[in-house]
Amino acid sequence: MSAIRRRRAMRSAGTTPAPASPTAAPAAVPTAPRRSGIELLVGIAAVLLSLCALVVSVVQTRIAEAQKGAAVWPHLQVEDSHLDADFTLAVLNNGVGPAVVDSVSLHYGDQTYAQGRDLYDAEVRRFGAADSSVAVGTFFSSLNVGDVVQAGESAGLVSTLRGRAVADRLSEVVRDSSFHLRVRYRDVYGTCWQLDNADVTESDACRD
Repeated sequence: MSAIRRRRAMRSAGTTPAPASPTAAPAAVPTAPRRSGIELLVGIAAVLLSLCALVVSVVQTRIAEAQKGAAVWPHLQVEDSHLDADFTLAVLNNGVGPAVVDSVSLHYGDQTYAQGRDLYDAEVRRFGAADSSVAVGTFFSSLNVGDVVQAGESAGLVSTLRGRAVADRLSEVVRDSSFHLRVRYRDVYGTCWQLDNADVTESDACRD
């Protein structure tokens, strides 16, 4: 039976011949999962290396800043000496860089004084001790805002020579627990500290 007759017979029987099957497409070659895993690991390693480089950079920057500050760090301390009839109250820069003064105040009891002379007038003269030292001399110097105390130098606030009554009274005042000599100062980079008797702490209270 010819193909035409077969088709006609199938149509009359209600069936449709199945279309010829096309040529089967070649199966897709799966991507190797191992390659994808290696690429992911390489990407993660690159991110981790970048983070490590960032951390190292930040740490190095902080170390450099600390070293830069340490190279010019001023360190003020209070000096007072009482030897027989002599007395001196001063501020010494025992650091390695200059200290730029931001503020100075002396506190005794419930009173605050701006300079050594003010403390002397209030706490020595009123006790009648000054008369015995006029002939030998009491000396004052001011420590004002903007003054610079160089490394290794000192700034005297008040001193007396061969005046026992004055020396005794000044020593009594300075060694009282209520006495505080406070100096705020900064280094050349603007970092601020406060000296309070024997204590030095970093401060953010310096003037802009």
